[in-house]
Amino acid sequence: MAGRDPSTVSRPRVVVFAAFRRPGPAVDETTWWERTFAFDALLDVRGLREPLRYDTATDVALCVTGVGHVEAATSVAALLACPALDCDETTFLTVGVAGTPPSRGTVGAVFVADALVDWDQKYRLDTGSETVLSTFPFKHEGELCKRLDPELVARAAAVASDVTLADSGAAARLRAGYPDVVARGPPFVAVGSSVSGSEFWHGTDSAAWAEQVCTEFAVSPYCTTEMEGFATALALERFGHLDRYLSVRAASNFDRPVPGRDAFESLASDELGLELAAENAFRVGVAVIDALLADAGVDAEMDVPPTGSAVVSAD
Repeated sequence: MAGRDPSTVSRPRVVVFAAFRRPGPAVDETTWWERTFAFDALLDVRGLREPLRYDTATDVALCVTGVGHVEAATSVAALLACPALDCDETTFLTVGVAGTPPSRGTVGAVFVADALVDWDQKYRLDTGSETVLSTFPFKHEGELCKRLDPELVARAAAVASDVTLADSGAAARLRAGYPDVVARGPPFVAVGSSVSGSEFWHGTDSAAWAEQVCTEFAVSPYCTTEMEGFATALALERFGHLDRYLSVRAASNFDRPVPGRDAFESLASDELGLELAAENAFRVGVAVIDALLADAGVDAEMDVPPTGSAVVSAD
């Protein structure tokens, strides 16, 4: 499709949120999007860390929010408050990487979130003999947990179920040390909640809190841990757009070390899964966008570049 005059761009059909880009040739959360879409217009939006990338043929935009709750909330609010953008019919997708518990996920697996739970807002009480964590009693569940539109989630999950995921030898070696059957298996697509907070944590004690808070809010067991989702959902809710939000995350690492292994040593191996996760998140995300554009009657004609092999990507 021919591009339009960038001066008329104001109503994106889809906005993709990515948390970060890395310098140089390293693969990050923006890589596959910039290889696929033209992004022939750069829109300066006050409050964004960098210009909004806009593909005028499809009305798909890419917004780099920054890492963590504060950056995500600031960037999303800035985007939505921009008078040059009309997002009243926009669908928003966070597409990125995450951690996963080895009992429910594996490196390269992709999860469509049905709920986003805030990790940050809690009591942490040191009693002398133990540390007790609890949710704020003066905040109700809806302030700490955002449930996403079930019809939109189901639609995305149905599209995602037909996507072929990549895998890699490096990811297989990373999985091999875990005893969990799911962790040792190949990537797959599923639906589950996400625990989201600006604190990067790693280990079973922290994971116990993630389990506790999801149980308290009666959401599905958490499948991903990440740093922007809840804040993004809150900003969208404040502007009346939460019903058009999806969070698609692929696991780049496990949320705890191999049994008997040091947590610091474990974290050093997380880089092994990042490129695979970024690719699989993109594979699912772009399939969802293609379906959304088709629903809107838009022939995207996307020239998707070849990604890694459907079985094994290059290490």
